[in-house]
Amino acid sequence: MEPQLPVAAAATNAPAAAPEISRPFIAGTEDGGHKRVLTCTGAERDWEIVFADLLPKVSELVLASDVKDYMALRGVCKPWRAATADPKLVGMDPRFFPWHWEMAKGDERTDDNARFVNNLTDASIKVHIPREYGDVVAAAEGLLVLLAVGWEMRLFNPVTGAVADLPNVFPENPPWAIEWNAAGMVYNDGEADPTVVLYVTVGSFREVIMHAKPGDVRWQIVDPSPALSESGLSVRGQFFLPTLEGDLLRYALRPQPHFVCVARQHARHRLSNNSFIRSFLQLARHRDGVMRMQLVRDILVVFPSEHVDMVVELFWVDVTEGSLTLVQQQDLADGDDRRGDYMLALGIGSDESESDD
Repeated sequence: MEPQLPVAAAATNAPAAAPEISRPFIAGTEDGGHKRVLTCTGAERDWEIVFADLLPKVSELVLASDVKDYMALRGVCKPWRAATADPKLVGMDPRFFPWHWEMAKGDERTDDNARFVNNLTDASIKVHIPREYGDVVAAAEGLLVLLAVGWEMRLFNPVTGAVADLPNVFPENPPWAIEWNAAGMVYNDGEADPTVVLYVTVGSFREVIMHAKPGDVRWQIVDPSPALSESGLSVRGQFFLPTLEGDLLRYALRPQPHFVCVARQHARHRLSNNSFIRSFLQLARHRDGVMRMQLVRDILVVFPSEHVDMVVELFWVDVTEGSLTLVQQQDLADGDDRRGDYMLALGIGSDESESDD
């Protein structure tokens, strides 16, 4: 009997079975606590395709945090740039305002590069300022108002590079001196172009409020009836101005330009007629880490004996409640000019405050 030889298995196109890989078993779980992992080939692992659906949502979240990070995201690659909105092509959309970035003091009229500081993180960046558009005369919500020779004005976003034309503010070579007290932006949520508001002093005495949108032909001019204090602060589409006494007003455009009283000084903080007051607004980091508005009052008290005292008061402003809360007060001797250093120290706020409620 001939010996039986082993018969080779018929060739097939089926792939060879993958070798078994031993793995630890986790007691008490289905399949030992392991989940099936799907792999993909190199051709399928295309991040441009993966992010096609995610990128719009991711870019919205990044933009809500800081427009500088949004610009960095757009710079990753051409497909990402094509899939996100270009701030230079959407006008002066408030979504792209660099709210947390402020030009460092002293850089307004220097070289083409200015330093900007983030008021939340203290980070700083160098930004190119197109000096062919003129000098920086005012700033609001991170934007710069530039004034060129011939009184041509432009609005410039230093982080995105967007530029918008504003009406010429005055005839060429006006015979008066111009003091740029403050600038603000007024807009509603979802509004594409803000209204730019300028608060200026013309000559020695006349104060005017003027407003216009980018692309307008002329400024609308309003003479303020309240006694303002040559200061102002713009916060997310609302332009606030303090009075000499230390009350807080908001400039509204509709139905007609007018002032809305936001908060009044408590009766015990009203001062006598022999006191000279100047108030101004600033943003400062509260002890909870949030940037909040502060109102500062410089008070010069003149006594019948001709003795003079200077008092500096700091109030936290609550716009929602319409309240001013005295945080700190300091008397400065006659002739003491330490207010700047003193306010720097007050910028972090205080745990002890006197409530006016």
